[in-house]
Amino acid sequence: MLTKPIERITVQDIMDSTKMKRQSFYYHFQDIYDVLEWELNRRLFSQLAYDPEVSFDDWAARAVQIANGDKVFYYRALEAQGREKTMAAALPAARLYVGRMLTGRDVSDGRVSENEKFMIDFMSEAVVNYAIDQLSFRKKLTDGQARIQAEIMLRNVAGYSAGGMKNRRPVHVFSGEKEAERAAVSF
Repeated sequence: MLTKPIERITVQDIMDSTKMKRQSFYYHFQDIYDVLEWELNRRLFSQLAYDPEVSFDDWAARAVQIANGDKVFYYRALEAQGREKTMAAALPAARLYVGRMLTGRDVSDGRVSENEKFMIDFMSEAVVNYAIDQLSFRKKLTDGQARIQAEIMLRNVAGYSAGGMKNRRPVHVFSGEKEAERAAVSF
């Protein structure tokens, strides 16, 4: 995928580069897109699986770190796989991390109210869509920028859900990276 688009990659290309037989390919995969899905799971989604010991901030920073490590691959993989399949693969872990951040407890047991489920689903989809957009635009974020942006987004929503409109203290969006880094200490 680094030298040509996935639509132009053949099974024979893969066999030539891996020195395998064609039968081996079809034993493990149905087609080129099946290989892509396997590779994305191996390189990205399995590394971002839910771990109750990892904070949302650390999880988001790890996602950015992985994506920035091979931006061209992930950009092309997203383009080939499509937003819908990428969302389906990324949302399960995102829901658990976002759910824990919004409710203050582990939600992996599925015991959430309808309102909590709505907020968790809404924010998880926002987080994953935002991450996909970042890959689509080939914009490189530092780990610190990713943490700050995720924190701003979720703390604003958490403020609405916890205290309602009257008690909500807004989190401000910063104009410069230096200002954001200084303010991050106050979170």
